[in-house]
Amino acid sequence: MKKIVNIIYISIVVCLLSSCYDDYEYDYDYSVAYFYNQELTRSFVVNEVNEIKVGITMGGKRFSDSHETVDYIIDQTLLSGTDLTLLPEEYYSLSNNSQFEVHPGDFDGNITLSIDPSFYSDPRALNGEYAIPFRLTTTSMDSILENKDVLILQLKYEAQLFGNYYHNGATIAKDADGNVVSSLSSVYHQEEPVTNDVNNWTLNTFSANTLFTSGISNKLDSESMRYSFNIEFDGEDMVIITPNPESSIEVSQNGVCLYDKDKREFYLNYSYSHEEYTYTATDTLIYRNRILDGVNQWQ
Repeated sequence: MKKIVNIIYISIVVCLLSSCYDDYEYDYDYSVAYFYNQELTRSFVVNEVNEIKVGITMGGKRFSDSHETVDYIIDQTLLSGTDLTLLPEEYYSLSNNSQFEVHPGDFDGNITLSIDPSFYSDPRALNGEYAIPFRLTTTSMDSILENKDVLILQLKYEAQLFGNYYHNGATIAKDADGNVVSSLSSVYHQEEPVTNDVNNWTLNTFSANTLFTSGISNKLDSESMRYSFNIEFDGEDMVIITPNPESSIEVSQNGVCLYDKDKREFYLNYSYSHEEYTYTATDTLIYRNRILDGVNQWQ
C-alpha cells in the first residue's frame, strides 16, 4: 500500500513539473509593449556623455522571433501640473521621431537621444527643469500595457569633472603683521582608506565648465555656513579659481592651478581672509568616484 502511495505521489510531482515546464516553454497568450519606468531622470556629461538610450520593453513572449514596432508621440499635456518644461526641439534630436523597433532576438526597443551643445548654456538644463514626455500610441504587438504607456524623461547635465575627490593639502595662517599663526595653520593629509571628513570633497556642477567645492581648506560646507569656491577648467590642464557667490568666504587664486588628466588630480593654490587673518592654501584633489543617475562610477 505504501509503495502504491509513493508511486501516486511521484506521478503527481512529475505532472506538476511537466505542467510548469510547459508554462515556461511557451509564450503567453498576449504580447505587450510598455515603458519600464514612468518617470526617469537622466544626465548628460559635458564633452563626455552627449547621448542616451530611451527604450520600451516587450512582455508576454519567451522567444523574440519577429520584428515588432511601437509608435509614440511627444505629449506635452503630460507635463501639466508639474514643475517641468518641455525640452525645446533645438536642444535635441532623436534617431527615430515616431517609433520604437524591437528586432528579432531582442526584448527591448531603443532610440538614441542626442543633445545639442546649446543645452549646456541654459541654466534650466542644469537645474533639471526640462523633460520630454513620451506616450505610446499603437503597436504591432497585441496591446500596450495599461498605466505603463507613458514616460516623463527629465533631463539635466553635469560638468565633466564633477564627483568625489580625496582632499589633501596644507594651509598657512598669518596675522596682520605677516607672522605665521601656528595654532590656525593646518595640514590635512590622509592615506587610503580616507575616513576624515575634511579629506573628502565633492565637486558639484556650477555651469558647463565650472565646479564648486564642498569646502575651503579644512573648513567644510555646512547648513549654517557656506564654505566653497569655484573651479573653472578649459578642457586641457589649466584651471582658474574664482569666488563662489554663495560662499561666506571669498577665495582668490594664489599661483598656478592645474589639472592632470592622466592622474585625474587637481593642484590648487588659493588664499582667503577670515576674521583678522590671511590664509594661504595648497591643495591636491584626487578623483575617487562619482554618482551619475544613481550609478556609482569609480573609473
